[in-house]
Amino acid sequence: ETSGNGNVALGDEALTDLTSGGNNIAIGRNAGEKVSTGYDNTLVGKDAGSDITTGGSNTFIGYKTGQYVETTNGSTAVGAAACRDLTTGASNTAVGRMSLLKTTTGQTNTALGYQSGVETTTGNFGTFIGGYAGYYRTTATGSTYVGYSAGYQQTTGNYNTALGRNALYGGSGADGFFNTAIGAEALEALTGGDYNVAVGMCAGESVTTGSYSAVVGYEAGQAMTTGGEITAVGYRALKSI
Repeated sequence: ETSGNGNVALGDEALTDLTSGGNNIAIGRNAGEKVSTGYDNTLVGKDAGSDITTGGSNTFIGYKTGQYVETTNGSTAVGAAACRDLTTGASNTAVGRMSLLKTTTGQTNTALGYQSGVETTTGNFGTFIGGYAGYYRTTATGSTYVGYSAGYQQTTGNYNTALGRNALYGGSGADGFFNTAIGAEALEALTGGDYNVAVGMCAGESVTTGSYSAVVGYEAGQAMTTGGEITAVGYRALKSI
């Protein structure tokens, strides 16, 4: 028996298990199918939020968006399979097909762009803007990647900032910490280096594991690979040795 008020269900099996939840809107086959006491959810698309039970104030729009959410609150996903694997992680925002696809318990992440933040599972406070931005980030905390493929292969490194196409792209399993890369392809090859700053297109693009370096300027520091504690400022400064 259903006692909830203000609910709207349109589609086969939509809000089928509803008991006392209120103000839910479910449109599409299996949308909100398992909602029981959940409230204030808006679910549009086949399988959108289909596993929600008690979660509230979620908005999932698109095929399989938020499909496996159970008890989480305050998350928004727009685009096919966005936040699909989310279970209890709260306050996530994903816009774009498959954005934050594998996030389970991660919280307060923002992903905007096709397949942005796809591999994030339990990482928190991440911001990914641009197609494939932060793609392989898994458990890291507090990183910001803005630009097409920015931070693409950075996995567990915390508090990195990358702005620009392929900035801080990284190698397989990259895990650098506290790095800042501003400009297309800045620190592009970094895998395990920490506390580096690169400003300018292609600045420090060959650095792999060097740390505590600062390079500023177009193609500055291109001669650097694993060296650390280096400062280069100016157009093509330290481009070659």
